[in-house]
Amino acid sequence: MGRNVRWSWGSALIGAASAGAAAALFQAKPKDPTFHLISISFTSFKLNVPVLDAEVSAGHQSPRSCQLLRLPARLDGMELAHHAAKFLADVARREMVLEARVMIEGTAKVLWWNHRFKVHVESHVTVDPVFLDVIDQENRSELDVFVG
Repeated sequence: MGRNVRWSWGSALIGAASAGAAAALFQAKPKDPTFHLISISFTSFKLNVPVLDAEVSAGHQSPRSCQLLRLPARLDGMELAHHAAKFLADVARREMVLEARVMIEGTAKVLWWNHRFKVHVESHVTVDPVFLDVIDQENRSELDVFVG
């Protein structure tokens, strides 16, 4: 029971190096990104567009940074015509709920290795349909990193 334990600097250095390596790996793990809708701009109105279309240019995003993305989108005129009564009620109430899903793909550099990734973003946004102001929003994102 009264065992004498010897303390050594070698054991202490190995323990400290292991803890430092574990902390570095934990910090290097990519985190789920966050998204916020800042504004909506309305540039043209065409009722004959058959599909919803969105495109993001390729670019570079630094770690722990913020970048403004512009996502052009089109509204299906026939879909709007089918829901004209609800649309007019939303305009009268000055509150419209928009739901969007987007997938962003790219390559992330983690330490010295490049890994493909996909980010799935689901947005639930409440806007003022008259002035296009963002009233409320809830965005959920999930990051998938592919190793290999």
